[in-house]
Amino acid sequence: MFKVFLVDDEIVIREGIRDGFPWDESGFTLCGEAPDGEMAFPMIADLKPDILITDIRMPFMDGLALSRRVAQALPWTSIIILSGYDDFQYAQEAISIGVKQYLLKPVTPQKLAEALSQTADKIQEQRARLMRAEDMAPLNQPPTQQERLLARLLKGPVDDPLLREAAGMGLPLDGAEYLVMLLGEAEPARLPALKAGLQRVVQAQMPWVAYTTVLPTPALLLAQPPGDSAQDSLEERAYALARALEHEAGRSGEQPPAIAIGSPVSRAADLPQALASARAVLRMVKDQAPRIVGALDVDLSASLDQVEGSLPLGERLRYAAWQDADQLTEQHFASMGDLATQSVLVLNFLLMDVLLAATRIIRQSGGEPAQVLPPRMLQQAEMLALSREPQLALSSAKAMVRAALRYRDEHLASRYGETLRRACAYIDANCHKPAFSLQDVAGHVALSANHFSTVFSQEMGLTFTEYLTKTRLDRARHLLGTTRSGSAEIAAAIGYNDPHYFSYLFKKQVGLSPREFRRSLQTKA
Repeated sequence: MFKVFLVDDEIVIREGIRDGFPWDESGFTLCGEAPDGEMAFPMIADLKPDILITDIRMPFMDGLALSRRVAQALPWTSIIILSGYDDFQYAQEAISIGVKQYLLKPVTPQKLAEALSQTADKIQEQRARLMRAEDMAPLNQPPTQQERLLARLLKGPVDDPLLREAAGMGLPLDGAEYLVMLLGEAEPARLPALKAGLQRVVQAQMPWVAYTTVLPTPALLLAQPPGDSAQDSLEERAYALARALEHEAGRSGEQPPAIAIGSPVSRAADLPQALASARAVLRMVKDQAPRIVGALDVDLSASLDQVEGSLPLGERLRYAAWQDADQLTEQHFASMGDLATQSVLVLNFLLMDVLLAATRIIRQSGGEPAQVLPPRMLQQAEMLALSREPQLALSSAKAMVRAALRYRDEHLASRYGETLRRACAYIDANCHKPAFSLQDVAGHVALSANHFSTVFSQEMGLTFTEYLTKTRLDRARHLLGTTRSGSAEIAAAIGYNDPHYFSYLFKKQVGLSPREFRRSLQTKA
């Protein structure tokens, strides 16, 4: 089933396409619609349709501007342009953007069916190519010179000759800010498909994105164009790009990798620090189900240029995988030399240091140490007794560290539990407003739109748009069963200005029209 999104400021046109086309038996589903490009783009980014049908002449953001944004952010989406103007200039620009079809209004169901069918055939051909091993053969070639140079730049040290060489190679080094993303480890057999997705997505984002597969995990460099306040923030672009990469992997039949988004830096010379922060994030999530996680999500606040060095135990544990718990604990005890086995006082100090570090990690993850750590570890007398037995003290310290890191990893997703509760409450309270949007909710919980959209869909299992529609239709079912209001009144009460669109959504979700649903309730009564 191919998902289609419709954008046209003429409600008659939208209704004609929505109600006059045989969606149910066509192999296509209308996943959403909007009256202009400005309102449509966030919904398109959230729903990720296969095909976009858009008018050219619209207020706020016209169809060509919308097509350019969609072609960059969602390069897999095929675009069909509708226009009432037989203007070669429009057609020429539409083709340059990559528009697949250009149809003149009025469009009959037959013409639309033909255009959709041709577009779907091209999508299926592209998907088939992604699955064929022989088409992946060129992607098994050695990394390019640009990839090798980017790897050197990220690993450091970075000096002026290297920066000049990289700039001459076309790497984006004149940005206002920089950020590194890492893709989780992939098996060698999966690397060609992963690289193919990287190529497609990065090509649409150039010149401000570059990638390399030379490092142990594929890496992307994002640069923020300087001096343009209209540009999305680097964080916004990073989360949007991560979701595009995730979607590309799914299209090629691959499981999406974990994607780690590091902290931004303001100088190209600091790119090794940007790589270190992304590696720290990836270490924290590498043993979990693949997901998109950023430095803000895991609260990396230490000086990351020291991550690989000698940090205090509490800071090193924040970046460690739980499998490294024993090794880190042994290193911590070994740092005191022979005193760790000969001095009760030193052993007690080491145990208390481990206890404080474990307690801090658990509390930062939203837990209570008394419910996670062995009870005897929280008793002073027990700690003193352990301090007289070096081997028992070490094994007890290891157990505390393992428990804290496991708890941290298991509850990483719940970091946004309170944020999501606030978001859902805000949606429930405001879903009746017709112009209510993802940006409204993201602003309410103090996250950028793409960051919030990513967290919401990963934790809730629904996109924001799907959740908003479900919330509105649940309210509609209640109103149909408890009031005598007509469909138009109920549509307005739950946030839909167009009662026909409400009826279309209701029947699509529930299987009955609003009138049929009310009759079924009356029959049961």
